[in-house]
Amino acid sequence: MSDAFVRDLNRIRRRRGLPIFRKDEVMLRRLTEPHNRWQVRRGDISHGRGANTMSRRADRAGFGRSAMGECVAMSTYDQPDFVDQYRGSPPHWRILMDRDFTVIAVSTLYDPTTGAYYSAVNVR
Repeated sequence: MSDAFVRDLNRIRRRRGLPIFRKDEVMLRRLTEPHNRWQVRRGDISHGRGANTMSRRADRAGFGRSAMGECVAMSTYDQPDFVDQYRGSPPHWRILMDRDFTVIAVSTLYDPTTGAYYSAVNVR
């Protein structure tokens, strides 16, 4: 699901004359997946608060204060279309279409107890 998400985003970015995203496995392991697991444990989506804000998580993961963006979503559809969901949220869509962001990490997790899919995306 995450590969299809990046492929769909890159198709849209290419049509708009934007650079395509390249995947960052280190950012995925250190920042995006842990946050998405945290969301699943909570049963809710959030950019975090207190010690768990994106900038603090990025600092702890070794990414410092570089420009970054984050998108989070949840869906109970069998085949969630997170591209359409983010497109319907102007702040998230601006992040995903920002020409300065060229690196992406995407985590999509399923929680069988709630039947929900969780998405966490970080870009830099």
